[in-house]
Amino acid sequence: MTKRARRFFLLGLFLLLSTLLTLTGFMMVGTVNRLVAEDARVVLNEIATQSVARLSSMIHSQINLLQFQAAFIGRYENIQDPEVIGILKTEVDDGRYLRIGVVLPDGSSENSDGISNNIGYREYLRQALLGESVVSEVLDFSLDPTIPIIVVAVPIFREGNIVGVLRGVREVSTFAEMLQVTTYGASGYAYVVRNTGEVVLSNNSPDWELFSTDVPYDNLPLFSRDNRLRTLAASMRRNESGMIQLGNGESKRFVDYRPLGVNDWYVISVISETLMMGKVSSVIRITGITSLSVLALLLLLLVVFVIFRERRQELMERIAFNDDLTSLGTWKRLKFETRNRLKDLARKNYWYVLVDIDRFKLVNSMAGYMAGNYILREMAHVLGSLVNPDEYVVRVVNDRFALLLRAEGNIGKRISGLLGKLDTISGNGMIAAYGTISLTYSCGVYPIGEHDSTLEAIHDKAQLALESVKASRISTYAYYDETLHMAMQRQQELEGHFSAALAANEFEVYLQPKFHVDSMTVAGAEALVRWNHPDRGFLLPMEFIPLLEENSRIGELDTYVLRRVCELHTQWEQLGYPRLPISVNVSRVHAMTHQFIEKYDGILNEYGLPKYLIEIELTETAFSNDPDKVIETVGKLRALGFSISLDDFGTGYSSLNLLKDLKVDIIKIDRLFLKDFASESRSEIIIRHVLNLAEDLGMVVVAEGVESEMQLKFLLSVGCHQAQGFLLAEPMPIDTFLEYWHPSVSR
Repeated sequence: MTKRARRFFLLGLFLLLSTLLTLTGFMMVGTVNRLVAEDARVVLNEIATQSVARLSSMIHSQINLLQFQAAFIGRYENIQDPEVIGILKTEVDDGRYLRIGVVLPDGSSENSDGISNNIGYREYLRQALLGESVVSEVLDFSLDPTIPIIVVAVPIFREGNIVGVLRGVREVSTFAEMLQVTTYGASGYAYVVRNTGEVVLSNNSPDWELFSTDVPYDNLPLFSRDNRLRTLAASMRRNESGMIQLGNGESKRFVDYRPLGVNDWYVISVISETLMMGKVSSVIRITGITSLSVLALLLLLLVVFVIFRERRQELMERIAFNDDLTSLGTWKRLKFETRNRLKDLARKNYWYVLVDIDRFKLVNSMAGYMAGNYILREMAHVLGSLVNPDEYVVRVVNDRFALLLRAEGNIGKRISGLLGKLDTISGNGMIAAYGTISLTYSCGVYPIGEHDSTLEAIHDKAQLALESVKASRISTYAYYDETLHMAMQRQQELEGHFSAALAANEFEVYLQPKFHVDSMTVAGAEALVRWNHPDRGFLLPMEFIPLLEENSRIGELDTYVLRRVCELHTQWEQLGYPRLPISVNVSRVHAMTHQFIEKYDGILNEYGLPKYLIEIELTETAFSNDPDKVIETVGKLRALGFSISLDDFGTGYSSLNLLKDLKVDIIKIDRLFLKDFASESRSEIIIRHVLNLAEDLGMVVVAEGVESEMQLKFLLSVGCHQAQGFLLAEPMPIDTFLEYWHPSVSR
């Protein structure tokens, strides 16, 4: 906003507000009576509601307290035992009682003040002996008739029979304190009356007030002359609530009446409209003077406000639009810069590119956050150097960056060059100081089209392409196409059908044998899962496991497989088959949940199986995010008797560290080592040393992915314990496994 525009804005706003304030002042004078009357009704209704609630709560709390004490007293053979009376003495001051007494059915009362009397003539005693909790009418105190009292009495039960009554005597004034009617600084009056109008108790009410009467309303001279009073009396006889306006001129007042819920009592709340108007009129006068003063300061405040707002806007833009770590813009900045420009970007052949570092969390875990931050700054520097003035590069979140690049035709060459430049970061001398760090990158690319209406939708499509790269690892970048969209829809369909699939037992457990290398006998099996989808047929784990891990429902499938394996063990035991350890895979997402250990322990206890029959397989990558947590989990599982297998050993960054810190029973060498050992002598050396190390640590080594006789002979030569792979046996249905395994066992 220019200075000239700002001046006109301030002047116009000042004139507008001045006019509004003046008109408002005139309107206030004309409408104040109506507003005060309406507000008085609302406020009086709220105050009356609170008064009834306070008084009702106090009375019922007294009843509840006495009922509690009566239940205690009922345990005594002699309910007037001196010990009981002694206990009641301590309650007198706390409960603000004049006295508390225990009354026998004949009316004789032993009281906390030590004075005995007989109250057999009291109506409240008769009602209490019938099993009711009673609040009496206003009575005269027997020790001082000038003190009006109210008695709360409750029956004392023993084995279902009434053996007496516990009563608490309080001054009426302690109940009247609950009646407060004050609003706008004007005091009102409150009463408790019978539904016929006779006053029970009142607070701050003048003697001349209409409702300070000891006779029914029907007997008042005013009753025959005032229809509103007759309406009030009729409503109270029908146990209704309401509000009326009585009087004229100086004596005009609002009257709220509502039942208390105790006996036939009503709470009457009265407020003077005249007194309220006097208070409000003073407020209006003060408001008028204040408004003139405020008007004089308004222009200055507006100037300060506008200046402050503009500076604050600049600060917020710096915070929201600039990334402190990399000095690049943020995704919010990109969104701001491209608002209303997407069609123009489409016509100019812009591409939206997402790029991030593969497994960047592992880099942070191994090299530390200082190294990770340095890598991100270098990555930002490289990307920033590759964009033209009419292009954009921003940091989206963590290690993910977004670029808007302009290119005619296919942008593949430029993406390849960009990735090539990023590859040079690993050779940076500063990064080398943090240790050996291998960095790879993935890109998702989307051409902006004229039908694209939001940057969020464009981002989501590029992200789908990026995720497809990470899932397949065939290439370092991929373009979005409708195939990816359809794949996403298929995933959503699978996700929506998952619960029904579990209930319908669509998931089938397959078993792949593990063999002793020296004898080629079955040493155990690994439980694998296939989804027999009613429409798509058999789905391999790679088609649904990542989806379930992403939506955190993988634990349900893990548990399903465990229960199926436990059922197999139970069936085989009934058939007299030998016991065979079976390993079950546990997702890293599932292993980190709070109830994981207790749940698995409970399931095996439910089936009555020894823990050693179940091997729990955890992948090495499960330790990348929170290794201490997983190490703790493994320790607890082994303490319960489970065998723990470390799957895909050698694929992570910290394999030797894991062997040092982690106590597992079995390590499974990843198939990549066997795949390369024939052409890579280093792989053979690593396998030999891993076997020696595992031997020293008391671990069993299982070689995965055995697919050739040469690999099997090598494993036999180096003393590998067990092997698993398609050369030996493929995963098979349970019935096929039984046919395969049981004859070999019988031999």
